[in-house]
This record gives sequence, structure tokens and C-alpha cells, in this order.
Amino acid sequence: MLKKNERHTVARAAIDTLATITKRLSMNDHNLKCRAFYPVHSSLKMCFAAAAIVLSITAPASSQTAVLPSASGLGSTGGATASCDNLFVPCAGNDFGITPDAGIGLNNGTGFDSGFDNGLGSGAVRPDATSGFVIPGDGTDPSGNFYDNGVYGQQRPQQPPGSAGTTPTQPRMTPTRRQEDPPTEFQLFVAGSIGKMLPLFGRQLFLDVPTTFAPLDKGPVTPDYVLGPGDEILLRAWNGINFNLREHISRDGNLFLPHLGDLPVAGLKFSELQPFLSAHIDEEFHKVDLSVSMGQLRSIQVLVVGRARRPGSFTVSSMSTLVNVLFASGGPLPTGSMRKIELRRNGKLVTTLDLYQLLANGDESKDAPLLSGDVIFIPPAGPIVALAGSVSQPAIYELRDGDTLADALRLAGGVTSIAALQRASLERVDQNGNRQVADVVLNAQSAKTPLMNGDVLRVFQIVPKFDNAVILRGNVSNPGRYAWHAGMRISDLIPNKESLMTRNYWKGHNSLALTDEESVRAQRIEAAAQSSNDGRPAQQSSGTTNTGNNNVNGTATSPRQTQDVQNVALQSPEDGTPNSVNSTGRSIALDAGRPSEEFPRKNDVELSAPAINWDYAVIERRNPRDLNPLLKPFNLGRVVLDHDQSEDYLLQPGDVVTVFSQADIRVPQKHQNKIVRLEGEFESAGVYSVEPGENLRDLVKRAGGFTGDAYLFGSSFSRRATRIQQQARLDEYATELEEEIDREAGNKAGSIINPQEAAVAAASIENQRQLVGKLRQMQATGRIVLNINPGSNDVDGIPALPLEDGDVFLVPARPSSISVVGAVYDQNSFIYEPDDKVKDYLQTAGGVTKSGDWNHSFVIRADGSVVSHSSILAHQSHGLERFSLNPGDALVVPEQLNKTTLMRGLTDWSQIFAQFGLGAAAINVLH
Repeated sequence: MLKKNERHTVARAAIDTLATITKRLSMNDHNLKCRAFYPVHSSLKMCFAAAAIVLSITAPASSQTAVLPSASGLGSTGGATASCDNLFVPCAGNDFGITPDAGIGLNNGTGFDSGFDNGLGSGAVRPDATSGFVIPGDGTDPSGNFYDNGVYGQQRPQQPPGSAGTTPTQPRMTPTRRQEDPPTEFQLFVAGSIGKMLPLFGRQLFLDVPTTFAPLDKGPVTPDYVLGPGDEILLRAWNGINFNLREHISRDGNLFLPHLGDLPVAGLKFSELQPFLSAHIDEEFHKVDLSVSMGQLRSIQVLVVGRARRPGSFTVSSMSTLVNVLFASGGPLPTGSMRKIELRRNGKLVTTLDLYQLLANGDESKDAPLLSGDVIFIPPAGPIVALAGSVSQPAIYELRDGDTLADALRLAGGVTSIAALQRASLERVDQNGNRQVADVVLNAQSAKTPLMNGDVLRVFQIVPKFDNAVILRGNVSNPGRYAWHAGMRISDLIPNKESLMTRNYWKGHNSLALTDEESVRAQRIEAAAQSSNDGRPAQQSSGTTNTGNNNVNGTATSPRQTQDVQNVALQSPEDGTPNSVNSTGRSIALDAGRPSEEFPRKNDVELSAPAINWDYAVIERRNPRDLNPLLKPFNLGRVVLDHDQSEDYLLQPGDVVTVFSQADIRVPQKHQNKIVRLEGEFESAGVYSVEPGENLRDLVKRAGGFTGDAYLFGSSFSRRATRIQQQARLDEYATELEEEIDREAGNKAGSIINPQEAAVAAASIENQRQLVGKLRQMQATGRIVLNINPGSNDVDGIPALPLEDGDVFLVPARPSSISVVGAVYDQNSFIYEPDDKVKDYLQTAGGVTKSGDWNHSFVIRADGSVVSHSSILAHQSHGLERFSLNPGDALVVPEQLNKTTLMRGLTDWSQIFAQFGLGAAAINVLH
């Protein structure tokens, strides 16, 4: 068994031998038949069979396909199959074959075809061959003919790359984007003048160029194609004589035809070839029909010199034109001309190509076919100018001698539709090197202005000003720009009150007719549409109309709805439901705050849009003398509702009329649109719109007064503005405590002398911070204590309190219990006894625990007021323990705390609950 390196040596020798034999055959005169060299077909078959046996010795003993040296890739399709396990193992049908791209094949009696590419190529089975041996042309023989028992065969079909017996195809034109050139000196100069980098016109054409230049040479040739040595001619004749011939034009420019000899065809156009050949054939034969076409085309060599990106010699197809080779060379350099590219042949100028004409007008009349030996010269660029501003294609352009401003604008595609024709600037560097600028009016006269090298023409944009328009904006149905006319007044712009109803109002109004599911679906569709329009998630609008659980404008919960729920319950941050962890400590107003704890509030009545500010609107205009803004206010109600001509001012072009809502500017209380909720023990509980001048007592009377079960002393009146103020003070108080704790911790750190003291101090500070954290969890209720007599149930006992938008007045039914919470043994609610005092309920609850702090205990009364040990009511009762309670009151006993200077202030919970409007539910947070 031969070693690996020995097998490779024998393989190379065998292939070289076969290559020599085949090359001798292919280099013979093309009229020789295969029998002249091998009279018997079996001789040639035996030759290749013997070579196959020699090569099979060298084949490695594995199922992998052996790859032969690529320098001699003799190929065959005879018997070559992908199912063979080894290189020359016989396959089905007694076929000896090899895998693609390497080897020889033997196929019993089938026409055998082998060829060479680059001297030694691969072949293919001729489709019509039935017997005999066929040898095609190769890379060294220009004929490329098939021979079959003296009859010319068909053209070898083109095979896909990698198939058995194929010839390697030309490389694909894979475009690659080359790195852009650095800006030129003139580009930087222009950028410093206009603040923008301008491109060089036409250079982007050569950014994406093929890595290899392989023009299409398999398509039909043009009639003016000039024949030359190496071109393949396909001839087919019938009637008087029948033949199918493939011939190459020889180096001396002749085409050999049987019985006719050499015919000079080089230099003829393709359209002249058929008449020329027909005339010579008719001299020997009569009534012969002839078909002439082109086969493989020759290659030519051209030279690209000058300011080319890749100058040098290029071998291209004979069908290539001047533009094709420019692409192959990468085009001109930034310093090379794109308007005077010369094609020279035999020392003479053939044509001058202007690429601008090709790019701007599609004119390829100056593009010329190439011949071998042509020279393409790219001279330096001519005069260049920059066109910037409102032109169709701002760029830097190369000019020809004598080009004017009109020619430059024509190259740039003209000015845009928003160009200011009355003004353009022309910057120029004169002969002395001085830089100057001139104003140019773009008209027929200035269009004839000649341009010079280095000019910068900047066309300005028109000023975006409307000469005859007024703007209406704000709380209106159709904000926008309106045409002004002489004598135009405010009433012409706002003809009626319906024009002040905003689109958001109608949108919210229409959504009231939707079900909950339809409303949610509509919100999702609107959010998706808005997100797709602006490329980001839809913004939530500030509308407030609710239907069911939904808000028509996409907000999660309206401000008033959030406030209402907070008025009746301490909401948990997760789901917004009342905190019902411990039922003790809940005031009577809190317990009666919602119709049912099982079902959340679902329906509400709210404003679909803020009310119109009828008292004030404004006209904004410019003072014509100094252009300072002027504001001219007017009473909108008098203009629109009362049609008062004294307020209906004349408008001027450019005026901006702004209409405000009550959400934009806070109006007096008497003019505000107010919605108030009456809940609980009213004859007609509900949501009411407050009439001008109406107070709380008047509204309750209009609602029919109270029911017989009303407990007026336990009522809760809450206000949104009060809740915001209380919460702000509570947060500020918590922040001050945190800062005090940090300062105390710093002071203690300097006095600690042992680990035990450090641990005690750390624990104390941590407890204090936890307490402040609990304080931050408390939510202000916005409750206002009305100071109603505990025994009063009459409407006249209610104070005549002015109402605000969003107020909620809740009157519960009379309760029958007292709550005791905090550091007692039995936190619970106990049945109210009229004669019992605080000490009695405390005794019923088991008394104060060891950790309880009785000295800081207090009572939260049903009306929201707080009674502590130091209060006047406690002194009048001779101590808090003797204080009489009312239904719904809550006794609170806090835990004892570390008696530091800081925490002494914290332990006075009675003041905290009184000052910040904390309800009894907040007691649960302290546990």
C-alpha cells in the first residue's frame, strides 16, 4: 500500500499525463477528426480507463471524496454520481466516475465529454450524444467544437457551479460599499460658510461598485458590435447544404468555413456579418438558408489612466462600454473630472463623456463601445461651485467653461417650491484672494451671470409668514388658521357658543354610550393608533369622563374619583381598595363611606371637559412700531352670548385669539362650575351641580334634607384642596423627622465607647426610622371638622360653608358602638352605653398593657376632632378617663416609645392626627 505522500505523487503524474494527451488533441488542427488521432474509440476509452485504474490505487481508503490538485482539475460527467462511496469504485451501470470538479468518467457507449478551463477544465455530457467519443474545446483552443463521427455536435451546455463535469463560472458582481472619501478642502470651506457638509455631485454613484467586473456577455449582441479575433461564431445552414458549425475568429481576423477557407471578418459589425457570409456561401451553393449568431465573446484589454480611483489595465468583455470600465475602475477621484472623461484610440480622441448628462438627463449618447488597446483618460476636475439652501439637490458641482447661474441651477434640479426668489447670496473669492458676497435676485437677468471657480450660491427659504391669516386656539372645537378679511371681527371667528365645545368634550360625551368592554376596546385602539403615528407609546390625556371602570380619555383614574375614594377609605397602593386588615379603629364615617365593600364604585358623574371661562379671552398681536407683543383682553360671554358690539373688536392679520377654560385660569368661586357629592343619609343622595351663591346648607335643603337615621355629628366633609395641603404638611413633617434622626445618629456615633452601646444606639435609630416610615404610609383625608353639636340632626345645624368643586359630604347612620384600639388587651368595638365614660370602655377592653402609654392616649371623635389629656374638653371632664363618649368615637392608646428628645415629639399622636387630618384608619398603620 502506498503512503499518503506517494499516493499524491502518483496522482499528480497520472493527471499530468492525461492533460498532455488531451492538450495535444485539442491543439491539433480543428478539422482533424478524433479518429485521426485515435482511430478506434476504444483506444481512447482504454486510455482513460487505465488512468482511472492508476488513480484508484492512490485513492485513500475512506468514504470521503478525494480532492485532486486544483491546478489540473480534469472533470467528467461520465458515470460520476454523488452516491459512490469512494473515488473510483464502480457504481451502478458499470460506470467509472469521480466526484464533481475532479476526475474522469467512463459511461458505456455514451458520448464522453471532457474539457479544460484555464488550460485544464471540466466537461459535461453532450445531451444528444448516443455513441462515439466527443472532445470539446478548452481554454487553449479557440474553436470549442464538438466532434461526433465527422458530424459537428451541439454546444456544451452550461452547468451550475459544483455539479459533475462543470466549468467554473465567472465571479459574481457582489457590490460592496467602499469607505467614503474624506471631505475635500472645498467641502470644508463651504461647510464653514453654510454650516452644512455638501456632497460632491455624482460621487455616490461609485460608492457601491462590484468587487469584480464581469459584464453580461451571454445576452444578445448589438447590431453595431465589432467583430474581432477570439469571437465565437455560431452558424447553422439548411436547404442547399446542412451544417451546424461553431468557429472562432483566428488571430489574423479570419473565419474558417469548410469548402470556403478563411474569410476576413474582423472589423465587421455584427449586422454586416450575415450578408457577408451569405454572399460567399451563395458563390458555392444555391438557395442556402443561413442563421448567424454569436457564441463566446472575446476579451479585450483597456487602460484607465489619470485621476481614476483604481488606474491600470483592465481585461473586460468585448461588449463593455466606457461606463462599464469606469465602474470597474471605481470612477474618478474627488479631484478627477466627471464631465470631461476622454476615450482615446490609436492616439486619437474618440469621444468625451459627461457623466452629469448621464446622471441628470439620462443621456448616454457619449458612451462608446470599447476596443482592445483603448485608453480612458480622467483629467483633473474643472471649476467647482457649491449650491446650497432651497435647491432640489444641494451639492458641489463641476462646471464647464462658460456655465452660468442658470446652468448650475439646472444641474441641481432647480429651486424648490419654497425658495425665496427675491433673495439669494453669491459668495466669491476674487482674483486678489478677497472673499466677497453679493445679493442676487433669481430672475431671467441674473440667470445669465457667469459663475467662477469656488463660488457658493445659497438660495434662501421664504419666511413662513402668513400675510392674511388669524389664529384661533385654546378651548374651541376647531383651532387653527383662518383667512383674514377686511372688517373681520371676533364674532366672525367665533360665530356661536357651539364653536367653543372642544373635540375632547364630544369624544367623552359619545363614549358614555359605550359598554365597559367597548370603552376598553376603544381606548386600546386609540392608544395603538397614537403609538404607531408618533413611534412611541401613547401619552395619557388629561380628560376626566368615566363610564363604568373606564375613563374615555385613557387615564387610569380621574382625580376626583381618586379623591372620593380616599375620602371614605384608606386605599392600599396595590388595588385601591379600602384597607380592611383590622376593622377596629375605623370611624363611623369611614364605615358608611361606600354602599358595599364587596362591590367597588363603578359609575360616576363627572365633567367631560373643563368649563369655559366666559369672563376672559385675549387677542395677541405685535406692535407694528417695535414688534413687542400686545395683549388685548375681551369678555367672551359678552361677545358670544350677549352679542355686545363694544367687546367685538376688529381683528388684524397675524392676530392670535386664545379662549381659556376654567382649568387654565382659576376663576372666582362664584363663577366656578362645581360638582359636589352628597352621600349617606340624605333624602336624595347623589351628585349635584352647585348653583351660583349656593352653600352647603342650601344644597342639603335642595336635596330634601336628612333621613330619620342620619347621624349628623358623625358626618364627614372632605375637600380636595384640603387633602392636598394636609398631605404636603405631613410629608414635610416626616422629612424633618428623618433629618433629625440622621443628625442624632451622627451625634451618638462620637460618644460611643464600647460595642454594647453601639448596638443599643443602632437599634434605637432603626426603630425611629421605622416609625417615620410608618408615618409616611399615612394618607391625609382632607376632612374638615364642621363642629356640629353631638345631638343635632337638623339641617340648620350645618354651617353655611361655601362649596368647591369636588367636595364630598357624607352623613352616616347612627352607629351603636365605640372602638378601643392600640395598646389594650382587647382591641375591639363595644356597644355604646350613654352613661359610660372612657374608663368604662377601657376597663371593658381589659385595660392598658404593660407597653401602653396612657399619658399620651386620646379620643378620635366621630366628627373628626381629637381629645387628648391636655385638651380643654378633658379638663372640663376632670380628666380624659371621665370624658363622655359619643357613638362612633374611638379611644386610642399608643405604645410606649424610647423617651429620647426626638421621640418625645413623635409620641404626641393626638396632635399629629388633629393637624394632618388623619382618620382613625391610620391607626392601623402604627401597629
